[in-house]
Amino acid sequence: GAIGVGAVWDASLGSQTFLGCTQTTAVDLPTCFTNSGSEVDLYAPGAFVTSSGRGGGTSSFGGTSQATPLSAGCATALRAAFPQASLADVEAALEASPTRVIDPKNGLSFPRLDCAAAALILSAPIFDDGFED
Repeated sequence: GAIGVGAVWDASLGSQTFLGCTQTTAVDLPTCFTNSGSEVDLYAPGAFVTSSGRGGGTSSFGGTSQATPLSAGCATALRAAFPQASLADVEAALEASPTRVIDPKNGLSFPRLDCAAAALILSAPIFDDGFED
């Protein structure tokens, strides 16, 4: 019942070594340290994410531990904005992202988190009353 989330680079940062692997980065390129395979449903920015830090200021971190909260936050915002949408509807909207990423480790294609596109899908008339107009 969970959504498997992988991490992509959020920016082109040149060559980076992080979590035991080295990679030349590019926007929306799956990170070399992320999980990838049939268990992954969605990719989201996971390297590097800057947020509030302990004791004030900011911190930058990387990993699926960054990509997953972005995806969960989007799903939560979608549920609040579209209470008539089921959890399955929200997952389907997230996975219908028009932006796709290809993982060079295995050649598999995955949707990349696009909260705005998911909101457009959920705002379609079919979700207004549960019946297609």
